[in-house]
Amino acid sequence: LAASRDAELAAAVRVVESTDHFVVYCPFAPHRSNEIWIVPLDASPSLVRASDAACGELGPLLTRTLRRMRAVTSDADHNVIVRTPALANWDAPWALWHVEVLPRRGGDAGFELSTGTQCVLMPPEESAALLRDAKV
Repeated sequence: LAASRDAELAAAVRVVESTDHFVVYCPFAPHRSNEIWIVPLDASPSLVRASDAACGELGPLLTRTLRRMRAVTSDADHNVIVRTPALANWDAPWALWHVEVLPRRGGDAGFELSTGTQCVLMPPEESAALLRDAKV
């Protein structure tokens, strides 16, 4: 995840916002159109171990991110998921938590249900541009 985060920062094409402690971007291979990830810049395996400064920044950042998503998706339902590695892996150098925001714009149809594959109708670069430009 850290390598992906660093690559997204370097490319800057899918980055929506960057702060002192986080980068917000649309992942290269999203599960859904307009999917957004909030990834910490510091190495921390869990939100529990995040610094006070990072925690203080996360609330307003998540609020702005959700407002952007609402503006771009016409107020679609969404899920907010905090992902952490298994506790046994917290000391691993790759262990990094992050937040995923997944818009829910309608039910899955036959293709998705029968194959387990998601159809993404918008490239993440286009999603990032819309989200960056959204009025929040």
